Amino acid sequence: TALEFGKKHPKADIRVITFEKNRQKGGAVKHGVLHSRGRRILMVDADGASQFRDLELLWKQLDAVQSGEEGVAVGSRAHLVKTEAVVKLFTRSSAQQLFGSMHIHGWIFDVELLLLAQILGFPVAEVPIEWHEVDGSKMSLMRDSITMAIDVLVLRANYTLGRWKPVSIDKRKTE
Repeated sequence: TALEFGKKHPKADIRVITFEKNRQKGGAVKHGVLHSRGRRILMVDADGASQFRDLELLWKQLDAVQSGEEGVAVGSRAHLVKTEAVVKLFTRSSAQQLFGSMHIHGWIFDVELLLLAQILGFPVAEVPIEWHEVDGSKMSLMRDSITMAIDVLVLRANYTLGRWKPVSIDKRKTE
């Protein structure tokens, strides 16, 4: 595990974050991204379904679409929409604003991230990647489908009604 690796290699440039209480996938990813140090932030599922050789494609597309400090590259399976992408590469500025504004911590947190990118006008590149099905999903089709549907309604209602708004980096620093 990452925790064991971190203990065996204390001088490695990694940080392993653990939680007392489960924060769901989106909450854990948000925490990691907001505490990252890189110029670009890569988000990839840990199941090995995507290949790291596709990172170069994402990097090139992010270079192509980046506007100022903002940009997102989304690696997606050819037959699925980009909200179901398994790999995302963000500029640091974009990652800080998107994850800093995120409210949904369940399975559909990436839907909110892409919605926020659209609201903020960030350029988003979609990159077809190689992907392989991996057994062992922790999702329950019935239970999690209902939860995701509810989260989509909550997401849509809160942004439509103006209850949730993206927070800029400058605004977060002053609050």
